[in-house]
Amino acid sequence: MKRGKPIRQLPETMHTFIRKDGTQDTGVLPRVGESNDFAVWNSDSRGSLGGWWKSRLFSQEARRKSDKEARKGKGRTGIFGRFCRIKAQSKYDCKNRGTGIGISNTVEEMLGIWNSQNGFCKCGSVLNILEAHADHNHETGKLRAFLHPTCNVIEGLLSNKTKTEIENLLAWFWGSR
Repeated sequence: MKRGKPIRQLPETMHTFIRKDGTQDTGVLPRVGESNDFAVWNSDSRGSLGGWWKSRLFSQEARRKSDKEARKGKGRTGIFGRFCRIKAQSKYDCKNRGTGIGISNTVEEMLGIWNSQNGFCKCGSVLNILEAHADHNHETGKLRAFLHPTCNVIEGLLSNKTKTEIENLLAWFWGSR
């Protein structure tokens, strides 16, 4: 089945949602901004009053599938999906900022580093995988550790300082409090 132009969604009329695989879900659309047993209203992410409906049945099936994948560590919300996104974001950032190369480790190697840290940042406090930033060598692409966002910024700012400069800075910092 070919997919052409999107069909206009009119409130309180019969509508058929068609998946890419050809399966269909037909029912009556509710009023604008409302949801019913057939369709769920999605607000426009740009903040305007616009939006669209999506099939409740198809949404529930997709959510169940992604929940199962996440529990196995797969899918976009599982730990492997998170590492794939971290790796892709790293390559994108490095390319667009001209700061070397992105993470070259495999997802399995990233998982090994995460497991070796036991859920802790290098600062010693607990680290949530959803907040974790991947610190890596921009010349070799090798992942060094997972850090809090703030710890990652601090590491970047101090990376070109000598040990003496950092010690002097810390002595001043703790002495000024």
